[in-house]
Amino acid sequence: MKALAAFVVLAAWNVTLLAQGVGWCVLPQGHHLTGVHMFDRETALAVGEKGVIAKITAGGTQWSFPSSGTSNDLEAVHFINADTGWAVGKRGAIITCRNNGEVWFSQNSGTTANLHAIHFYVQSKRQIGWAVGDGGKILMTPDGGARWTPQNSGATQPLYSVYFVNADTGWCAGSGGVILKTMDGGNTWKPDSSGTTQTLYAVSFMNANTGWAVGNSGEILKTVNGGRLWSRQTSGLSTTLYAIRFLTMSKGWAIGDYGALLQTADGGATWQRRNSGSNNTLRALHFFDATTGWIAGRSSTIISTRDGGANWSVQNSGTTNRLRGVRFHDANTGWAVGDNGTIMKTANGGNTWMGQNSGTTQALYSVYFVDANTGWAIGDDGIILKTTDGGSIWRTQNNGTQCHSRGVFFMNANLGWVVEGNGSILQTSDGGTTWVQQDSKTIKWLYAVCFVDANTGWAVGEGGTVLKTVNGGVDWLAQTSGVTNDLRSVYFLEANIGCAVGEAGTILTTANGGNTWTRQSSGTNSTLFAIHLSDANTAWVTGSRGTILKSVDGGRAWSLQPSETTLDLLSADFVDARTGWVVGAEGVMLKTCVPTSIAETEDPAAPAQLGLLQNYPNPFNPSTMISYDLPRALEVKLQIFDVLGRHVRTLVEQHQQAGSYAVSWDGRNVHGELLATGIFIYRLQAGSFAQSRKMVLAR
Repeated sequence: MKALAAFVVLAAWNVTLLAQGVGWCVLPQGHHLTGVHMFDRETALAVGEKGVIAKITAGGTQWSFPSSGTSNDLEAVHFINADTGWAVGKRGAIITCRNNGEVWFSQNSGTTANLHAIHFYVQSKRQIGWAVGDGGKILMTPDGGARWTPQNSGATQPLYSVYFVNADTGWCAGSGGVILKTMDGGNTWKPDSSGTTQTLYAVSFMNANTGWAVGNSGEILKTVNGGRLWSRQTSGLSTTLYAIRFLTMSKGWAIGDYGALLQTADGGATWQRRNSGSNNTLRALHFFDATTGWIAGRSSTIISTRDGGANWSVQNSGTTNRLRGVRFHDANTGWAVGDNGTIMKTANGGNTWMGQNSGTTQALYSVYFVDANTGWAIGDDGIILKTTDGGSIWRTQNNGTQCHSRGVFFMNANLGWVVEGNGSILQTSDGGTTWVQQDSKTIKWLYAVCFVDANTGWAVGEGGTVLKTVNGGVDWLAQTSGVTNDLRSVYFLEANIGCAVGEAGTILTTANGGNTWTRQSSGTNSTLFAIHLSDANTAWVTGSRGTILKSVDGGRAWSLQPSETTLDLLSADFVDARTGWVVGAEGVMLKTCVPTSIAETEDPAAPAQLGLLQNYPNPFNPSTMISYDLPRALEVKLQIFDVLGRHVRTLVEQHQQAGSYAVSWDGRNVHGELLATGIFIYRLQAGSFAQSRKMVLAR
């Protein structure tokens, strides 16, 4: 069966764990996934951005993330049975698996064109497949992908869908309304007259005669003569449709933008709008049998039916609202806040999040808890909310202003500050029952506030504004930041050591309480929204377009971390140097998951000795996997150098438990720039052990 295109959002990072280990755990938000396939009524697999593979079990309640071995965006996935499948994506990526989606291997497509769809047909145990993509590209394999050879499509438009009803007869659809047909396995392709110029994103057939295609502007086409003639059906929509699926000659569904879900019971003569329960873009539709089907959509939307489509229920969708603030009380208990009054809570370290009733639709920008029960959330129009029971009930506090609140900080259950637009600073000494206006001596917007004790604190904001107080805010004095960019976040470890970040990649550090601020090179022009100092050496910064930076020398040098998302990351919080969370646009959530010393015991199943293995593939383009073994828990650093010994990238720099690890390198340097063909050295340092090997990047 054809795996139709999907669009699910998940978050992932590029360090892949093959056994026990460390890295960034994936939460069910963050990445766009563009392909989905159902194995059975409870199990599905989705693929997407940056090579992400998500395996979904227990009806959508449990998620795991096998390594794809590639950092290229994956566009579509297709399985011929429970074990054997393929996925295709950008830059000619084709990967295959033979064990239920758990382990994937790269295949040589022979092209760098973006591939958008793949379909296989099994004949006499032969696994015959086709992949289509940009520039009218069509590839064919007669042997499960061991060999892929190009076919002449005669087209130059991007092709977005391919479907075969047998080893000889198939169709492709794509940009400009193009529909191509073959009756000899793809040796010759001839255009059908679709009668439309709309881009077609999906084509699907019930047999050699009857099929449908969908695309832009609500276009639905049907043929009953194998594509010689296509007739337009009335969808009643003007939005894009991305997928179509029929279970019988009469019963079918189409899905698309803004939660569009259409159903027909008469082969498409009439289409009726159904309630999908979501307003998100829906991109994938796949049925396992006549009763059980899933739809996948933007922002982690998963919709399922167990009664043949009569009813659909949203599962495990989290939130699609922009999350602007996050705060954790301990490694398990945390809250995130965002647009439309969103407040979410987790009690298991972020594995699951439950919405709380904020009682408002205002955007919430920041949240702060002093213990597991007592916290505040602030946002637009001066709204301040307080809870004393962990968020079960949130009550509005009167701050006396209607300025937009942007930052909140509390020293204890009584003493706290809020900063707002127009330079407003509010202070409370009774837990928010009353708020007193403090004189900031500025009318510029203030975005963040931080205190190290009851007297000493800082606020930052518009135009490089930095304010400091040494008497609890009775007096606020301006400090010279040396920049004019807006500053969005500030963090102090103690009265002297602090950091502020903001627009255009601005990072400022101070070692004397802000008397002097030094601008550091961030290596990015992204807007930086959040800063967190785990200790005097380790710091994390998050920003726009998925930017995450890390410093291990107190903020003097910063390295770009492969976040594998292009969504804005607006807030970060750590409970210690090893455990932290990041939240942002479209409900994206990322979590670090580094084991603590409690688990750092000898593992009888651990590798017998330390070792750095040869990368695979080698030579490689565009990415390769670097594997190594740890017989015991160690501090690990894995770095890339060029042949002149110049540092290119640090892939791993953290404490890791015993186990076998594999890390993907995408041929980019610390700034995210693609490197040219050449020889590179990768070096593993684990405790006192060090080993290096060579690899070849062949563009």
